[in-house]
Amino acid sequence: MKSTVMRLASVAALFCVFTATNWAAPQPPADRPQPPMGQMPTLGRPTQPTDETPLFDFGEYFNGRWSFSWDVPDGVLGPAGTITGTTVYKPIDGKFWEAATDASGPAGSIKITELIAYQRENRTLARHVSDSRGLSFLQGKANTMSMHKTLADCGVSRRDLMRLGAGGLGFGLFGGFGPVPYVFSKASEVAAAAGSGKILVVFEWFGGNDGLNTIVPYGDSLYYKHRPTIGIKEKDVLKIDAHFGWQKSMAGMKRLYDEGKVAIVQGVGYDQPSFSHFTSMSFWHTAAPNSGNQYGWVGRTASALDPNGVRANLIVNISDSQSLAVKAEKHVPLVFLDPAKFQRGAFAQEKAPLDLLGASTTPVGDAHKYVLDVTRSAAQASEVVRAAWSSYKGKNNPDLRLLDLDKVVALIEADFPTRLYYVPLRNSLFDTHVNQAAPHDRQLEYCSDAIAGFFQEMTRIGRADDVVLYVHSEFGRRVPENTSLGTDHGTAQVNFVVGNAVTGGMYGKPPSLSDLVLDGNLEITTDFRQVYATLIEDWLGADAATVLGQKFKTMGLFRV
Repeated sequence: MKSTVMRLASVAALFCVFTATNWAAPQPPADRPQPPMGQMPTLGRPTQPTDETPLFDFGEYFNGRWSFSWDVPDGVLGPAGTITGTTVYKPIDGKFWEAATDASGPAGSIKITELIAYQRENRTLARHVSDSRGLSFLQGKANTMSMHKTLADCGVSRRDLMRLGAGGLGFGLFGGFGPVPYVFSKASEVAAAAGSGKILVVFEWFGGNDGLNTIVPYGDSLYYKHRPTIGIKEKDVLKIDAHFGWQKSMAGMKRLYDEGKVAIVQGVGYDQPSFSHFTSMSFWHTAAPNSGNQYGWVGRTASALDPNGVRANLIVNISDSQSLAVKAEKHVPLVFLDPAKFQRGAFAQEKAPLDLLGASTTPVGDAHKYVLDVTRSAAQASEVVRAAWSSYKGKNNPDLRLLDLDKVVALIEADFPTRLYYVPLRNSLFDTHVNQAAPHDRQLEYCSDAIAGFFQEMTRIGRADDVVLYVHSEFGRRVPENTSLGTDHGTAQVNFVVGNAVTGGMYGKPPSLSDLVLDGNLEITTDFRQVYATLIEDWLGADAATVLGQKFKTMGLFRV
């Protein structure tokens, strides 16, 4: 029964008719007709583009109490059978209608609360649909717009919806409106939490970024002694203070830092470091250095946020293959690189049996049910991802060079329910063994501009307060330059935490350039799991000790 009820809660929707005029709640006529038993009024569309007939009269059809009886097939609502109940509609709060439904059927009892924004005179219809599995799309008669614009045009703000506890509106999938939505109270809480939830974006700089030539210790003469050729000259440093400064190409991040939105964490790493790219990155992915964990730290964070795995699409991985960091016990990450081509990946030999399994509607066992659930969820999510990307105008702006962060912007703007985004840097130039200066300078510029542009977009769509971006690599570089005018794999590195909620400044003890360890390397002064714990606990509000397996002191990176 519990699993079936959870399936009933798996769809949440928000509906809105957007207006160009002042909104007023319609008044019901005295002779309001009662809809026939077993039928429901629908949000029909005008039969002709020039038809000026309003879509429907909410007061005439709905105001008051009416009963229904539906025969439903086996599907997302649970087993086939009859659902019966009553729905009471009433105007509230000046701009909304509330619909309260009590129903029962094969899956048990259902209690549903809907919130509707409606303007009778405007015949243009738009609706925003989302569910706890990640189905989130906009549907309109003529135009598709962002949820922010849809609600704003109704005179309805996100704050209004959250204040009234809006979890969603019932809808026939791609069809009409009905008094038996697929939402009940728990799904409403989930949808509201998803809409107001804080978002973490992890921007992984694979390759081993040279922290000393990123945040430059130009005030320490030993820096130039170790790096007589590739050391960044003082005149080329964007100064932070009398000792440190940004590499000259990082003007974008320097601006964010000057605005108090960047935390620089120095000396970050772990004990007994590995100098292998892949081994070290696996330690960062699992947050289990020199040990191991079958799930990634981002995946385990998803489990801490949603222990029962009710909310799908909590994790998005922008990549052509899934990162170990996002592997989770009860959450299936969405993994894609090209939104326009996002679809389930399979080898040619696998396609026919997967299609055959996916075509079935009734599972023959738990494994088959899992395949069907994943297939359905992926199909829905892929449609939303493609629609969000198609609608995102920033991809055509030559002044925005966001690398793969533009996909994150598109999904956030479309109100996708993801709270954890993982974005590995592609085609990295950070492994700078030879002739480091030019490629490292160029790579830092690309990444800095992408981060600055990302937060410019977050400000544009009104989500800058909701998003924090975290940057790390798998290790730093050795302190002395090598004979090829580059640097070799090292230990401690610099991390960045960026966002409006961040208390900007320098964190962590800067490693000494005189007391080197492990043949010319920086000593680790900050365990990277301290940074993770701060993000998990202080930003996302989850239990970091549960995620990381032990307690780590947080670093106070966020504004209280």
